[in-house]
Formats: sequence, structure tokens, C-alpha cells
Amino acid sequence: MNKKEFKEQQDRFAQLAYTFDKISKDGYLIDARYTFHFKDLLKKRYNILEENKLLQQIVEMIKNKKSQDEIYSFIDEAKALYKDHQFLFDQHVQMLEPVVENLKKMSKEELDEIEEVYRDYTYKFHPAVKMNPSENEVQLFNLIRKLYYDNNLSGLKEILEQSKNFLVEVEVDEADYEKYANYYYDTEKAIKSDLDKKTSTYPYVVFEVLEDETTIAREEGELRAFVNKIGEMNKALHKDFINIFKEDIIIGE
Repeated sequence: MNKKEFKEQQDRFAQLAYTFDKISKDGYLIDARYTFHFKDLLKKRYNILEENKLLQQIVEMIKNKKSQDEIYSFIDEAKALYKDHQFLFDQHVQMLEPVVENLKKMSKEELDEIEEVYRDYTYKFHPAVKMNPSENEVQLFNLIRKLYYDNNLSGLKEILEQSKNFLVEVEVDEADYEKYANYYYDTEKAIKSDLDKKTSTYPYVVFEVLEDETTIAREEGELRAFVNKIGEMNKALHKDFINIFKEDIIIGE
């Protein structure tokens, strides 16, 4: 493999590394916008689904003649897990708010610029392209990628400026061309496989939901209809549950 052939393969791999981060960022932003916009309905949906599941599980425990101590211990554990999830969800929403608000304010030129800045960084310094990055390079990459995901253009440019004397461009000796080429080939297959899995699941599958007011309203209507449907099931489950257990259980208590 000569220098020209190796450079072409290295550039293809760098482009793939950038594409992977770009698509991952798109998914992160889709999730941010979707979760933030529908946060109340999503929280309510989770509440009802978890409560329905808990009521059904307790009925099954009663049928299997579990003791009261076992049942109440199970209820306490389920309530604690539910409370932890809701706390983490609220924290997640709080973290997403500035990301969503910033995205609304950014111009097309700014969005294009952050892609250009990050793409240039990827070709020169991306840990995956270097194959054996130092721990400091990996830590810096994680920070840079976070700023990129959040569309924090000023923060990204600032950290790159501060790190310019630390960052070392990818350089490969001719004797190592074959070793790097094999590494690029194997890693490329893994990246492409991961991309296929990513883009066929949430959040990518709800991308069109956020296209315009019509699709947003349609999704909201469908979410509300589903919440109402499981809410009716919840009422019926509570009624039957009280007859069997002689008391009611509210998961959010």
C-alpha cells in the first residue's frame, strides 16, 4: 500500500467517523426536541403504564399465594424504582431545555459552521482515526463531542483554541500502513453495523414528527389517545384490584 492509497483510506475512515458522530448528534437532538416538547404526556404515559404493570404483577403474586410481607416489599421496591426514574426524567428534561432553546436560536450559517469546525477536528485529531489515542486525547474528545452535540459553537471554538498546542495531528509511518489499514477496515464494519441499528430505532423513527406544526399536532393527538386508552385500563384494573386486595395502590405515592 503506497502513501496515496493509505491516505485515501484514512480520509474515508475519517469521513465515516464524522458521519457517525453527525448521525448520533442528530439522534440526540431529535430526542431532546421530542422529549422536551412532549414531556408531560411522556411522563403521564410512563406513570400509567408502570402502575398498570404493578397492579397486574401484584394480582399474579396473590394468585401464586405470596405472603403479605413479600407483596408489600415488592410494592415498596416498585415505588422506589418509579420515583428514581421520575427524578432522572425530570433531570434529563432540565438538561435538555438549554439545548432545545439554543437550537431554536441558531442560524443556518452557525449550524453549518459548527459542522465545518467539527469535521476539520475529526480529520486531524479524532481518537478513532489515531487508533491509539492517549487518555488525555480521549477525555478532550468527549468534551469536544459534548459541545458539538449541544451545538455550542462558541464553546467548541474556545476549547479547540485552548487545546491547539496539545492536539497532535494524525501521522502514520509507512511501516504501519498495513496495520492501520486493517484496523480501519475492521472498525468501519463495526461502525456501519452500529449505524444501521441506531437509525432503525427511537429517536430516529420519530424524526418526521417534528417537521412542522401539523406533524407535531398529529403526534400529540396520538399520544393523548394512547394515554386515555391506558388510563381507562388503569381505572378498570384499580376497580378489580380493590376487590381482590381489599385496598388500592398508587405508584406515585
